Amino acid sequence: MAPEIFQSFNSGGTGYAFEVDWWSLGVTAFEILRGWRPYDIHASNSVESLIQLFSTISVQYSPAWPKDLVSLLRKVS
Repeated sequence: MAPEIFQSFNSGGTGYAFEVDWWSLGVTAFEILRGWRPYDIHASNSVESLIQLFSTISVQYSPAWPKDLVSLLRKVS
C-alpha cells in the first residue's frame, strides 16, 4: 500500500487519492524491472514502522538503468 494509505490509518490523512495509483504503478514498474520490491515490507510490520520506513529509506536503483527511467520512477513512487 502507498504511504498515504498508512498515514491515513495513523493520523487521519487524505487516504486514497490518485497519488496512490501513481505510487503503485512506480512500485510495480520497479519490481518488474529489478525483480524485487523497492521496500522490504512484511505483514508483521506495524503501521508506525512502515511510515518510518517510507520517510527514511533510500530506494536503490540499478546503475544500468537510463537516467530518464530513474527520474520517472522517483517521481511516481
